[in-house]
Amino acid sequence: MEDAIRLFNKNNVPGVIVDIRGNGGGADPLTAELCGYFFDKPSFYEYETHYNPKTGRFPIADELWIKPKTIRFTGNVIALVNLMTASSAEGIAMAVRRLKKGNVVGFFGTNGSFGMTGGVIKIPNNFTIYFPIGQSLNINKIIQIDSKNGKGGIDPDPRVPLTFENVLKVSKGEDVELKFAENFILNKGK
Repeated sequence: MEDAIRLFNKNNVPGVIVDIRGNGGGADPLTAELCGYFFDKPSFYEYETHYNPKTGRFPIADELWIKPKTIRFTGNVIALVNLMTASSAEGIAMAVRRLKKGNVVGFFGTNGSFGMTGGVIKIPNNFTIYFPIGQSLNINKIIQIDSKNGKGGIDPDPRVPLTFENVLKVSKGEDVELKFAENFILNKGK
């Protein structure tokens, strides 16, 4: 990552697109660390909680901060998202949105499922159900990036217009969202 950031800075790249469409997430500590390449000061990422069945509560298990790296990219950053952007990938979109030069772009927002996984139920016929066992809380200790009744997640700003013309382009295999993001970066500030 550092080599890429050095190369971008050396070549005065106007912006970086972080394509997290279809990304189901992963490890929050890694996400917070990667985001440090775009921040110039510490930024709160989350309080991580895990359900305690004995108490019926969600005690705070960890506190994560985005810590700036020595080598940083200071240009425009876009998080490219869709409805399949979930969990820690939504954390990237959340962090990019906080940047002065950060935007979230897509036809639709993220999934709205930013919880801590770890629950497992094995049922007959070799089926396994995975479910969240914890919450991600913001600095005010309120659940963040949640969804209810089909609304939630991180909404795009700017949103790629869902026009007949764009749907037709997508049906022909064109990556309309990526082209929109590229044009947005190239024309930002003009």
